[in-house]
This record gives sequence, structure tokens and C-alpha cells, in this order.
Amino acid sequence: MKGWIRKWSVPASSGGTWTVGLKHDGSYGCSCPAWKFARTPKPDCHHIAFIKANPSYGGPAPKRIVLANVREVTVGDEGVLLTPLVPFSDHHFNFTVACDLARLGSGLEDVANYLRGNRLQVAQAYIVEHGRKIDGPWSKQNRRH
Repeated sequence: MKGWIRKWSVPASSGGTWTVGLKHDGSYGCSCPAWKFARTPKPDCHHIAFIKANPSYGGPAPKRIVLANVREVTVGDEGVLLTPLVPFSDHHFNFTVACDLARLGSGLEDVANYLRGNRLQVAQAYIVEHGRKIDGPWSKQNRRH
């Protein structure tokens, strides 16, 4: 990917990595087949969408995710991300966890586990509209659980 002013390595769901690049004109490209073989005008693949939503993403995070008895994603000792157990049917809680993991630099593959087939931007827009959901009693003031 020559001529790119910035590049990111984004984890592929297959276990490898794809390269997302940014050009001087502000356009993005990706080395994944979904983007490479798309017809022009090329839509953003989910790797490009992830980078646009998280431009400070530095690559696959060495952080370990541990399921724990916590109310929300919390940074534990040595940068371990303590992640709450999430009910499968609670999309609001899943979206909150996905957005928190992305914000804390977790890899796309880990974030995708909580998106339930949606894109990160969908989850972020939902959280903006409905607020974050954490485990615990409902509070009308801060719209948190």
C-alpha cells in the first residue's frame, strides 16, 4: 500500500491481520478482499469503519480480556481488561461493553464479539442516543443501569 500517510494493522476474523491505510486526500483503503474487490465507489469495509471510529488505535492490543464480576469494563492490574458477564439478549449492555473495549484499545476481534453482527458505529450511535448501560440499579439521571 504505497503512497499512504498512515497505516494500521487490524486483526482479521480469520486470525491474521489486514492493513488499513489513509491517503493525503483523506480516503482510506484496506488490504482485505471485501474492500479490494468491491466495485467503485468502494464502501468502507468493517476494518476501515473501525479505524475511522478509533483513529488512535495502535494495532492489536496486547491487553488480555478477563471475564469478571464487575459492573462495567474496568482496567485491572497490568492493563488486563476486566469485562462483565453479558446476557446474550441484552444488546444495550453488549453495545456498551463493545464501545468501552474499543475506547480502551482492544482489538477488533474482541470488540466484534459484543457487536452481535452490527458495526461499531451502530453501537456508538445507540450509546449516544440511549446512554451507557452498566450493571446495577437504574438511575434516571445518568441513564445507566
